[in-house]
Amino acid sequence: MSDIIIIKPNDFSLKDIELCRKNDINPNDKITKIGGVNVEVFEKIIEKYIIKCTIDNSDGIIDQINKYLELTQEKTGDTSTMCIDNGIIYQLCYAYQNNKNNQTNQINRLASVLTNEQIPIYGNAILFCLNTPEKYKSVTIEDIFTLLMSKTYHYGIYINESNNNQQFLFNNALEIVEQNYEPTNKKPQLLLSKNSSKIKIDIFGYIFTIFYNNKSEAKINKYGKLLCEKDIKGSILIISSIPSDIYENLYDDIEIQTINEIIYLLENNVTHLTNCENYEKYNVLHNKYIELKK
Repeated sequence: MSDIIIIKPNDFSLKDIELCRKNDINPNDKITKIGGVNVEVFEKIIEKYIIKCTIDNSDGIIDQINKYLELTQEKTGDTSTMCIDNGIIYQLCYAYQNNKNNQTNQINRLASVLTNEQIPIYGNAILFCLNTPEKYKSVTIEDIFTLLMSKTYHYGIYINESNNNQQFLFNNALEIVEQNYEPTNKKPQLLLSKNSSKIKIDIFGYIFTIFYNNKSEAKINKYGKLLCEKDIKGSILIISSIPSDIYENLYDDIEIQTINEIIYLLENNVTHLTNCENYEKYNVLHNKYIELKK
């Protein structure tokens, strides 16, 4: 027996997570919190457009798909997979309408933002979880919240003028935060500072925004110059964006290894890779990196 969650059409916004923080009327209560947000408050916000169902096995999933997605020749079923640590896999099943001009269902913003690909989903969606290929695990409100936190907080890369790099954590408001998601006064603080400038680049399938101090008198940042093809002084911060048809300002994590491999390719005069699209881009990038290192 395990629980799945039906998500009905809704106008959910990622800003609702910050609303949960502000509306936490008992901030000192010993209740479940993630990122300083009361999960019980979050549950009250989304409870009006979710339905919890208990299933016995995979046949139970199929029954719920037939009931809630109402698939036809025009509306075919599709699934988006979201992987979490420790081998737990979340999957979102929804109806894909071939003719978007005849789309009659309402947008399902919560389901849409949960997908890695930021797919616009219309109508109902079904969220379920596997901890082995054949064993279902119950989905909870806390699971949904954890998935959303991964869409709200992201890792960027900080490269100082000595060309040393490290990750930093920031939110969708471009505020740099601590590992506990609280605001920080520590450096680096370039994203929203009055002297910051930014350059957007599209490279190897990634969309990066590079922030730098336009008043800096430090030496030229070697990697900043390589990435932006112009002289940039001092430290830089790099964040990665995700294209979306329904949300603005969506971001993704950047790994240090990814930046190191991109820089290595650029240093070896590789400026273009074929088939570097969507979520296959890192495999293409990494394979080229390994090829050059031989």
